[in-house]
Amino acid sequence: MFKIKVLTPSDSIKFWYVKSIKRGSKSFAGTTDISDAKTYRKTKPVNALLDYFLSNGINYVLLDTNSD
Repeated sequence: MFKIKVLTPSDSIKFWYVKSIKRGSKSFAGTTDISDAKTYRKTKPVNALLDYFLSNGINYVLLDTNSD
């Protein structure tokens, strides 16, 4: 399980955490508060969003939530 951190260094807000994936898996609702970010696992919508990020040069980090 993991949270998704999307890096946006050229914007005034430098990163977003994914709060929800929108229909079509090409956009998301974001938050700057990690506690509001949703925890995900590899599913079709999540994979589609990450593939979209990769194909459009959008950088992201998967933050492991299984660590103690």
